[in-house]
Amino acid sequence: MNYPPTRDLNPEERDLIWKYRFYLTREKRGLTKFLKSAVMIETIEEKSLQELVDKWVPIDIADSLELFGETLNHPLVRSYAVKQLERADDQVYFLFFFFFPLF
Repeated sequence: MNYPPTRDLNPEERDLIWKYRFYLTREKRGLTKFLKSAVMIETIEEKSLQELVDKWVPIDIADSLELFGETLNHPLVRSYAVKQLERADDQVYFLFFFFFPLF
């Protein structure tokens, strides 16, 4: 969970995240790591993915910005990220549109 957002996970690390996915629902930083494992998103049916994301503790606003990266273009992931940003104040919106002007 301490890896920076730019670090890619190797297959063993992705397997560990998958194995402990239900335990990780209690860890705020675990959701972005889970969702960034694109292999998992492609293999999970959307209903199961939605149920798992709904069980996760709410993530921090800053972490939700990670979910707008190029590798996470799944509609469910984007929808979740937008819902998290709705909790933010105007300052966060300014920063978001400053760093992601094409969104």
